[in-house]
Amino acid sequence: MKKKFLSFYFYAISAESLIYNDKLSKIESSYINTMPHSEFAKDRIRNYMGLFEVKKCIKSY
Repeated sequence: MKKKFLSFYFYAISAESLIYNDKLSKIESSYINTMPHSEFAKDRIRNYMGLFEVKKCIKSY
């Protein structure tokens, strides 16, 4: 989720991994921050989302 304000973007990233080893468990986390407007701000937020998901996958091992 991202919201454009006058001088910055406010964004929140969340990811969840489900693990099944005889019972179902999950690893979840979220991150909230701001980013100033720039030419590639939306692309950076999308990259952060991808990296956040990869980090949760690695943590689930």
